[in-house]
Amino acid sequence: MSNTANMDIEPAQLVAEAARSGALSASDTALCDDLVGRLSKPVRVTILGRDAAPRADIVNLIFGGMLLPTEALSGAVQFQYASAFACTATTQDRISKEVTDPRDLASLADEKLVFTEIGFPHALLSKISILSLSPPDDPAEFEPALNWIASRSDVVIWYSETWTALEHDFWSMVPARLKDHSFLCTSRQSPGDTLKPAFRSRFSLDIAETRRVVADGMSDTAALRACGAYDLIAAIRNDLAAARREVDDRIALLVQKYPQAMDAARHALENGTSDNVTEIAGAMPAAPAAAVYDPATLIAALEGLGTELQADASFEFKKVFRRASGILIEAADDMAASAAHCPLTDALKQRVETASDVLELVAIESDMQSCPDGIALLLQIKRDAQKLQATIPLFEAEPDASALTGDTANVSIGA
Repeated sequence: MSNTANMDIEPAQLVAEAARSGALSASDTALCDDLVGRLSKPVRVTILGRDAAPRADIVNLIFGGMLLPTEALSGAVQFQYASAFACTATTQDRISKEVTDPRDLASLADEKLVFTEIGFPHALLSKISILSLSPPDDPAEFEPALNWIASRSDVVIWYSETWTALEHDFWSMVPARLKDHSFLCTSRQSPGDTLKPAFRSRFSLDIAETRRVVADGMSDTAALRACGAYDLIAAIRNDLAAARREVDDRIALLVQKYPQAMDAARHALENGTSDNVTEIAGAMPAAPAAAVYDPATLIAALEGLGTELQADASFEFKKVFRRASGILIEAADDMAASAAHCPLTDALKQRVETASDVLELVAIESDMQSCPDGIALLLQIKRDAQKLQATIPLFEAEPDASALTGDTANVSIGA
């Protein structure tokens, strides 16, 4: 029996097989190639803006943690998925610099960089890639810069303190397909009465407050809403979901347009007679990336330890702290084994490992003087774990249907 006899065949696989067999028209074959390609690749998000620091703040907001240092990197910065962290930066003198630890990215802040490529094992990067750069100041460079940006972008986010005539001239040349998936963030309520750039949605974003909320772990939803960050993330998420629905709908139309070709494609795939079963399956979206480490088990264990410590009239706190150390070691191992990480996870893992060592030392103490320190440490770890749990993450939530209609910038997300 064929290995594909009982396979659950996706519509995209059907149209890809039909196109491969020559059953579609030339124009529909080209359309099929484009649609299947869009399904199999991360959505390309580009962040534009004259100042590097606000762009870095928006990158950190999207990732849900302080991935980039507050000392923003100059030049263009590209983020994409990699199985392990890797960073290669090229200076204006064409000198290549390597960074092997994300905590060392700040070492590049004083360099005059042209392009930095960062690979990161973050689950979100299996869905999107991110390019951050500044538009050119010289109008003579507009056209080549636009060609380069347009060929690498599906969604554009632009941050501007005040929308200028030069920015307006540059944006007026952007292809309509990008304007349909674009978001303008300004530090004021509107970009002005005289200049009305064509963006899908506009937002007033308090960038300093956004930076503070992200640094605090993004657990304060009210603060996220107040600074404009929540609505921006919701709008991006809804745009990505709408783009996926558009691709699915256009594939469904191809399936309906060629019923006999789809029957033949299904037969070929189910019976293993397709010459290209493996290639077609490989073009389908990968299985959902593993979720970021969920600290729910760690939080529950710490709450149980807290109950024990409160009821420990015999002062057997040393045994509790030793158990706590073991729990933290196990949690750190779980974080290390997780297939996907985020900056908050990595930071929590480092604190958990340090806390485990400290608790072992506290357990060795012969008196009660160190007991409050141990309890305070456990409480801090619990709070850090709760912050991580609160940010798993905005992008993994279902899109808010109310934000799909009207002016997204004015939609209140949630109750």
